[in-house]
Amino acid sequence: MGDQSVLVIVADDDRRLILRLVDALAKIGAVGFDPPSLAEAAVLVASRRAAVSADVDRLLTAWTDEHPAENVLIVLVDGDLQWDIAANSFDAAASSALSRAAQLRFATRPLWLDARGGVTARLVTRMLAALAPEDKADLPRATCQEGPRLAPSAPSPGDASPSRVPFARTTKTRWRLIAIVCAFLSAIALLYAAVASDRDTGGSGVSPDPVPPGSSSGTSPWVFLVIGLAVGLMLGLTIRWQRRKRPRRAAARARLRSPDTTTSTQEALPPPPPPPAPPVRATVFISHSFETDHQLALRLAADLRADVDVWVAPESIAPGESWLSSVERGLGASRVFLALLSKASLASPWVLKEIQAAMELEIRSKLRLIPVEVEDCEVPILLRTYQTLRLATGYGELVEQTRRLVNAPS
Repeated sequence: MGDQSVLVIVADDDRRLILRLVDALAKIGAVGFDPPSLAEAAVLVASRRAAVSADVDRLLTAWTDEHPAENVLIVLVDGDLQWDIAANSFDAAASSALSRAAQLRFATRPLWLDARGGVTARLVTRMLAALAPEDKADLPRATCQEGPRLAPSAPSPGDASPSRVPFARTTKTRWRLIAIVCAFLSAIALLYAAVASDRDTGGSGVSPDPVPPGSSSGTSPWVFLVIGLAVGLMLGLTIRWQRRKRPRRAAARARLRSPDTTTSTQEALPPPPPPPAPPVRATVFISHSFETDHQLALRLAADLRADVDVWVAPESIAPGESWLSSVERGLGASRVFLALLSKASLASPWVLKEIQAAMELEIRSKLRLIPVEVEDCEVPILLRTYQTLRLATGYGELVEQTRRLVNAPS
């Protein structure tokens, strides 16, 4: 990950909100805001301001023309995003954080993190896990929703490592060339002044300070050349020294800060290390038919809650929350999807849509789908390829097998 470059697509008014996020990205690779062709992954900062920004649409379009849209991680800092499972696209009426042109760039449901409460340490950890390559990632994979959030954090200055300057690294060779050029320019200027002075004196026919016969009429031009080289070299080295005194990350800070952002003496201190991320509890989504299997789903949820978090409708739907939004929230936060298969559930269009969405997330390694056959029924062909649990073996055995599969490493 150390050589990976990341493109941050953000509206100008949102840059001051993601300083902590950019600092974290700079530790693992180069961070850029333009051009998009140099980046291997992209972070799209979604907000109401991004929805009306022509630059955001331009960068996203240019980057997704050359890279798959699946490599875009969305960080939601303002507004709303809703994914229509049935239409397999963004809900344009409910998604106010992205323009319609930006929404159409995603053919499948993208991964996004909720940063509307501020960029927290846990969100940064999950963002890095989402951007890390599969063969090098040692962090837990991020889910589509963020847990408890803190207030927006103040920007941290970070260290002054040259590798954290976006797409620009000052080399020693560059400053040596500058010093040499200054030296030659100074030498030529002094040499020209000396020659011109000798010509003026010789042309007048009268020397203001006669010299004895046999002695030199003036100072040798080589003396002026040596003096010019020394002065020019000192000038070039002075410029280099003054430039190196500036913070290495001044350019990146200048591009991120808004005009009304002020500095304080506290920014000179290194930021405290982020606290370790709390362990993520596995969330189990139970899909079932409310008419026939609701009591079984509630009983199974109560027995599993000792070890994991469980999402089951309608108990997990918040007051005033739409059914579709709650189901999307539950799927985004889940690592295991239990499908209670019965004749009634397989005849329910809503249950079939939930299973279809879970199969898509399972293909993308976002969760694990486990069919549970609660009665004899005609299991769909695609579900027969998954390891199936059966209620006929006994309820206690079903609970134990479910716990083992939920706690098994993914």
